[in-house]
Formats: sequence, structure tokens, C-alpha cells
Amino acid sequence: MALTDLRPRPCARRRMNMYYLIDTSGSMNHNGCIQSVNEAMPEIVEILRDVTAGNKDYGDIYLQCIAFSDTARLIDPVPVSAADYSWDTLEAYGLTNLAGAFELLDSRMRDTATEGGSCLRPAVVLLSDGDPDEGWEEALERLRDNPMFRDAYRIAIAIGASPANVAMRRALTGFADSGTSVPNIISVTDLSRLTDVIRMVSATVSRIGSRTAGSNGGAKGDPVAEAVHKALAGGVEPIDGVDIPAIGPDSDFWD
Repeated sequence: MALTDLRPRPCARRRMNMYYLIDTSGSMNHNGCIQSVNEAMPEIVEILRDVTAGNKDYGDIYLQCIAFSDTARLIDPVPVSAADYSWDTLEAYGLTNLAGAFELLDSRMRDTATEGGSCLRPAVVLLSDGDPDEGWEEALERLRDNPMFRDAYRIAIAIGASPANVAMRRALTGFADSGTSVPNIISVTDLSRLTDVIRMVSATVSRIGSRTAGSNGGAKGDPVAEAVHKALAGGVEPIDGVDIPAIGPDSDFWD
């Protein structure tokens, strides 16, 4: 046997799936919300490419987006590598079928789990601005029974909403609660900062998640939630050349 045959071979890079659940109901047309999302997402793709390129022997990042209005639909039929991802502009119309988004995410996560491979903890980012339609409680209960979802990093961004919006708060709290001591719901009331918030969350989640093995397991210290909390206070330095904007007090976690 040649000596070169005895050299250790590089291990396959692990994969981190990032899911975006994006509200495209008619209310997202107000104050340019859907425009801000469409402006932010191509920048997010570039950020994820940069994070992946800087990971060296860590993990590759894959994206899959679900848009929900009257119905929920996959923008991409399968997770796509950040290196190959191309954003399609979304339009806003109709109602807020959050139940359909939860059901579709549950299905996709279960399909991904059966595909095997070496995957890191996934991340799910939910963006919504309004009251969900009926049926979301049952759909969320089923989703929370999904082991992959329970293990995921989860951040919810409430767009232009007040904590007084009880139905929305209940839905986003149930979605984002992962048993950590640091809250992971962000209420963006200053819509001019929405793009920066989405960028900050994506950069933080992707950088930490694609380099951190292991499961949450109900731990009280979620590194993503803690890092996002610091970033909201302007306390996070640029990561691997990825600029993470300091977000002011108008964008904050709900207590």
C-alpha cells in the first residue's frame, strides 16, 4: 500500500439547515415591510455565503424559505446551499395562515431527518406582523413534538407589533420558547431598522450554529439567544469580516 493511502482523509463538512418562515399577508404591504424583507434577504444570502466560506472545517449552511399568506408554500422545494442560493422577490397579499407555515415546516423537517447525513442543529427564523388565522395552536403543538424543531435555534421577529397584541404574542412565544433563560422574540417597532435586525439575527445564528455541535436538550443557556441579546445592545463585534449592526433600543426582546 502506498504511503499516500495512509494519510487521513478530510471529513465531510457538516450541514446546518436554516429555515425562514416569512409572513407575506396583505398587511406586510404597510410601511414597506415586505419591501424591507425583499431588500434584506439578498444581503442575508451574501452573509451566509461569507460565514460558510470562513468556516473552513466547520459546517456548510443551507437555506429553505416558507412564505405564508392565504396558504403556505415552499419557495425552495429542498434546502439550497448558501453558495448557490438566489432570492426571488416576494409579494404580499391575503391573510396570515401561520398554521399552514407550521405544518409545512414540520413536514420538511421530518423529511430532512429521514435523509440522513451529518447535520448540525437547524435554525428557524420567523418573521410576522399580524394576527395568525385560526388553527395555529394545534399546528404548533404538532410542530413542537418534532424532535428536530425542539432541537433547533429559534428566533421570532415581530414586525411593527406591540406586546399588547395578545394573539400574536402567544403564537410567537409558543414558537420561540426553547426552555432558555434568555428570551428570543424581537419586537421591531422602528421599521426602518427591520433590515438591520434580520441581518443581525441571520449573521449571529449562522455563525454560532454552523460551528457548534450538540443539541439544546432543554439547556438554560442558548448561545444564539444570548448572542442576539448582546447584539441588540450593540455589544457584538464583527464576526469573520461579517458586519453585525448595532441595533438600538427601539428593537428589543419582549420580556
